[in-house]
Formats: sequence, structure tokens, C-alpha cells
Amino acid sequence: MADASHIEAALALMLQAHSYSTELACEAWEFAVEIVALRQAGLTNSDLRWLLHRSLVEQAQEVTMPGESRRRFGPRGGSLLCDQSCFILTAAGVLLGQSGDSLFPCVGPLPPAELTIRIQTNGDKCPCWDKDRRALWFDGELVKQFKVPAQNQETILATFEEEKWPPRVDDPLSMHFNIDPKRRLHDTINSLNRNQRVNRLRFLGDGSGQAILWEPIAAADNLETHHQYAGSDAAPRGAAQNGASHRGRERAAAEPSLRKLHHIAPSLPASEG
Repeated sequence: MADASHIEAALALMLQAHSYSTELACEAWEFAVEIVALRQAGLTNSDLRWLLHRSLVEQAQEVTMPGESRRRFGPRGGSLLCDQSCFILTAAGVLLGQSGDSLFPCVGPLPPAELTIRIQTNGDKCPCWDKDRRALWFDGELVKQFKVPAQNQETILATFEEEKWPPRVDDPLSMHFNIDPKRRLHDTINSLNRNQRVNRLRFLGDGSGQAILWEPIAAADNLETHHQYAGSDAAPRGAAQNGASHRGRERAAAEPSLRKLHHIAPSLPASEG
């Protein structure tokens, strides 16, 4: 099997493709990742078949003809690979990529908690972003650790760290064609606030859609309060309930595959990411 960093890189490619298809409200197969791109990321055919059998990805052969305006694919499924094979994430793959649940432990031991406590010149505590371990700390507590690359979130955290955690930074994410930067920033803020191990940090928009703020959460604050401020604008109650319902259905669909994954996790190599 390829080392875990190659698996992570491949999952990141497919998660990015999933994000683009979601952003543009088009079928996931429009952004299916070609087998050549995954091989360039370091995967072998055996790695790809392993991902297929673990129900993390789905594959189909692309049959698009020259001059056609939309991509077309043959029958989906199976583990027979060819040069025209393309891949998308399943619900379990998306859930794995977006959540803190991972097959790949972070390389190396975490530092002693006291080494992660940061005090600003005004006496206030501020977060600590460990880019090598993809770990976000606050006041000696591990708030969040990424197991699969999350480029947008990590870029924002790296910007805060580089600027020594001011209250506000401008949106540091690169411009992309057909991507609404305000929507992308809003979604990234939501992602930063999700899956925190301890509820100690809150990220918010400044109302312009062009900057991001952070603030500490008292240790006694509950998770419900945290979720009320997940994005740059408060979502209507109905929208939040619908979103929660959708996430619940997605998790329910993915959990059987994830349960199988946990049984084989100890056999995997440690991540270099």
C-alpha cells in the first residue's frame, strides 16, 4: 500500500472535486477525478481497489466523445481499472474527508500541552497552530486536528499564526474561476467551527464576506451556543434544521462503511502529514 500521505493527497483531490460540484450544484461525476491524476498523487492500482472495497470511492469508465459538451460514463462500480477510469467520493469518503474521524494518525507525538499555551503582549491567551501536525491548540487544549488535508481551513489558520493571531484577518484564500469567494469563506468558517474536540474557539465573518475573525469560548460554554455562531451570518432556524437532517442522513448512509474501516485502521502506516 502507498504510504498514508499519498492516500491523504488522493482523498484531498477528490474532496476538492466534490466541493466544486457542490458549489456549482452539478452532478458529482462532472468533476470525477481521472485515474492518471490519482496515480500522479502516488496511488497504485492496489490502493485504488482498496479504496473501492472500503466503499470510500466509486469509479466508472469515461466514454465522452470529442465535441460532446458534457462528460459521459459507462456502468459504475466494480474494481476493474483502465486508463479511462474516473473516481468520485462516496458518502463515506466525503464524511471521512470532512470530519475529524480518520484512518491515519498524525505523525509523531503531540507536544506537551503547556508548550501550546500562547500569551499575547496584552496578556490575553491566543491559539497555537501547529502546521506540521495540523493541530490547533488553545490554552493547552487540543481544539482540532486535521487527518486529511483541508487546504482552505489550513490556509486561514496559517495566516492567523503568521500574523500572531490578530482579532481579524482578510480572506487569504486564492481566487478561483466560478467560485464565489464570499460563499467559500462562509463555508470554510462553518468547517472551522465543526468537529472541534473541545469547544474553545469560535470563527466568524465580519459581515463583509471578505474577512474572518476569531474569539475564545469560555470552557463552560456549551456546544449549542457554539453552533449558533458557526458562520458569518446566522442561518434561519428552518435552514439549520434541514441542514442537520441532511447531515444525519449522510452520516447514517456512511456509518456502515466507517465501522468497517475502524477494524482495519491499526494495519495502516502512520501519516507524514
